[in-house]
Amino acid sequence: MISLADLLRRIPELQLLIEETLGAAPLSLHVAYADQNNIERAERIQQHTAKTGEIVFDVPVTTPETTTYIGIHPHGRKITAGFLNSLDRPIKNIRPAHPKYPAGSHPAQQTLFSSIT
Repeated sequence: MISLADLLRRIPELQLLIEETLGAAPLSLHVAYADQNNIERAERIQQHTAKTGEIVFDVPVTTPETTTYIGIHPHGRKITAGFLNSLDRPIKNIRPAHPKYPAGSHPAQQTLFSSIT
């Protein structure tokens, strides 16, 4: 059983009010795919093409984990990498990688969004 406060923290429509009202971070987050992923993907493709001469849509993943950059909105909330790691979600090792984009590792065979839900 969870408390009423924890239940309210999980309602997406209330996320802008939760911190002000309850003094705790919301447990419902607006997560988006960050542009940094496309920048790094383009760099990997260029390196692969220069190395092999082969043009590919995406470079094959050769590791059991991959890194995906995410944007968590709204910006400026008191949501830290430590708080996100404490939620015990499948995305692990969340760390600030860019002023706007946290990054985290997840199983390579899963997409970022399947790891979140």
